[in-house]
Amino acid sequence: MFRFLALVVGAAVLLGGCGADDGGGAPDPLAALATAVVKTADSESFRAKMSVQSDLEGEELGLMAVGTFTADSSRGRFEGRMDVGQGWMDFEAIGLDSVMYMKSREFPLPGRKEWIAVSDQHMTSLSPSEFAAALRDSEGVRNVGTEEIRGERATHFRGRLDPEKVAEESNLEIAERLRRLPGAKDIEFAVDMWVAQDGLPSRISVDISMPGVAGSLEATTDLLEYDVEVDVEKPASDTVASP
Repeated sequence: MFRFLALVVGAAVLLGGCGADDGGGAPDPLAALATAVVKTADSESFRAKMSVQSDLEGEELGLMAVGTFTADSSRGRFEGRMDVGQGWMDFEAIGLDSVMYMKSREFPLPGRKEWIAVSDQHMTSLSPSEFAAALRDSEGVRNVGTEEIRGERATHFRGRLDPEKVAEESNLEIAERLRRLPGAKDIEFAVDMWVAQDGLPSRISVDISMPGVAGSLEATTDLLEYDVEVDVEKPASDTVASP
């Protein structure tokens, strides 16, 4: 159960971070996408609102959360609600030193334990700049116009990413899991990115589906603020239980 919960969280942070990439030039109408690669390259942290809905492989899951993360999402703290097929429950989560600590009143923990610790070697994820670079270089990417995101105009880009490349460039478990599925080369990895007028991505959305596999996974991250303080402390050892 707890490993599955960590996987849900992993799907949410798939879109997080602000890692580096070299920008390069790009002709119009993709200039704003190239600018996003460069503008996010030096950011060290971010605050984000995330949502995930999935019935991939018949596993119903959902998540809504808000939190702060370091650039590669290897350290972060967030809270929200999740549904793993048994109703919605509130939770808190801390990612630190390749361990995911999760806390909820719904967890059946012994004694005075408050947190469950799940070893997670797949915390790092693709960053907005890496997503922008991958989207810029993907076949058939297009500018679909401008839209309003949280009251500000943003340029909307749409394209498809290569799931094999995503798995290679990210240690995220959900990407590796998709890569191992039969027919992984046929996975539909559709990405939408909205770039604000300041050149920073304001929203990234991913829709994952595959012929022959029931269901799909939709994950959206609203990037609310860049270069924020990430206050993360390891829970006291006497409050942590192992799964």
